Amino acid sequence: MLHSFPTRRSSDLFRAARLDNRGRPDLGSPLKAVREREERVAGQHAALGVNRVAPAVGIGDLSGKSGRVDAAHLAGPDAHRGAALGVDDGVRLDVLGDGEGEPEVRRLALAGRPLGDHPGLAGVERDDRFTLCEPVYGPGRNVPGLPEIAYDRTMTEAARRLVAEIEPDFLYQRMSFLNATGARVAVEAGLPYVCEYNGSIPWMARHWDRRPVLFERLALLYEDAALRTADLVIAVSAASRDELIARGVAPWRVLVNPNGVDLAQYRPDVDGRAVAARLGLADKTVIGFIGSFGRWHGAELLAEAFARLLARRADLRARVRLLMIGDGPTRAEAEARLAAAGIAGAAVFTGRIPQADGPAHLAAAQVLVAPHVPNRDGSRFFGSPTKLFEYMAMGRAIAASNLDQMGEVLDHERTALLVPPGDADALAAALERLADDPALCERLGAAARSEAEARYGWDRHAARILDALAERLAPDGGGEDGS
Repeated sequence: MLHSFPTRRSSDLFRAARLDNRGRPDLGSPLKAVREREERVAGQHAALGVNRVAPAVGIGDLSGKSGRVDAAHLAGPDAHRGAALGVDDGVRLDVLGDGEGEPEVRRLALAGRPLGDHPGLAGVERDDRFTLCEPVYGPGRNVPGLPEIAYDRTMTEAARRLVAEIEPDFLYQRMSFLNATGARVAVEAGLPYVCEYNGSIPWMARHWDRRPVLFERLALLYEDAALRTADLVIAVSAASRDELIARGVAPWRVLVNPNGVDLAQYRPDVDGRAVAARLGLADKTVIGFIGSFGRWHGAELLAEAFARLLARRADLRARVRLLMIGDGPTRAEAEARLAAAGIAGAAVFTGRIPQADGPAHLAAAQVLVAPHVPNRDGSRFFGSPTKLFEYMAMGRAIAASNLDQMGEVLDHERTALLVPPGDADALAAALERLADDPALCERLGAAARSEAEARYGWDRHAARILDALAERLAPDGGGEDGS
């Protein structure tokens, strides 16, 4: 079933934009460079056994009052790490298989196989039109970059077939590693193209994953091809927008559109009592965190702050507990800090949980924490943490780092308590205030929920994209030079 989202835009505008690709720069250079570099490495595929990588492609529908807009939603290169993205009832869709990322909204379906065959795909609905094909690798799958390059070529072929079948009015792709499918197909078909940018993937690999990028120059060419081709680039934060402009993307091509939340799934009335009872947290004041324990999440900082809180407030040891939901690279460090302080028993680490269970786990806490830390290289924090909007929607008190977008979305003393990023003492003091003042928690939580309803539901997120694309494609749209 294709879902619809009411919008004021007429599809005639998007259809007309196919004919002239108005305002696009010369596309030959970045795409030609990508093709040339691809040819240099393509011969290695057979030698290394990289046979083929099948595509994951989703189809969505945006129906306007005066016309219909079909969008081909192009997936990322690894369906197990976080692929198909689109717009559905004004909701952003992300499939995350193994829980390593921060899942957003999962309302996709698999074509041709029972859902039980894919336990990693959470909340998938059987009647949605979505096709997922498993990647097929040979012995070369462990060579960094080669599977993605193979996937890019295969996915481009699949996207061409999809575009010919449904004749979409525009393409939307979340930028993926070594993947220029959206850019190629948009140019070939004369379609408006929207590219969502969440940061440079080679940068993240070097600084967060701490692994080399074998084809880094090629990966940057892919990124440039996508960014220069796009009629509209979605930056999830102001920091990302500024980075894009520094890379040469025209400011009028960029829309800052933070992430959002499914307001129907994350609600203040979600019952967390069963989770609290099962985890031994009934009748406790629970301080919660959810995430993939990435290096930017600050889970170890939260553990240190909690240790300092209990060290100076022995009276809280009996009633305050720390709930750490998820798993990832810094979990061991967080556990070690608690153990060193002699308070390992005051914390519960759940490990990975099914995405559908996330709201109930958050509901087991009275205080939710986003202790993000600055980038180690001194660059701006460019993220738009999904957990932040989930916390707000849950109507719980929030303690968070005053770090770039987090400090822009949250209002200190009104929707959250903000602390200097990386400051364990300041975070401990904020947690102490919240643990001692249920009325403050209630006030902050109610204000945060209201803010989420007003600004950060996925329906508003989608509407901002459509408004910006319509403006960009309008006859008088574009920059000072009309481009």
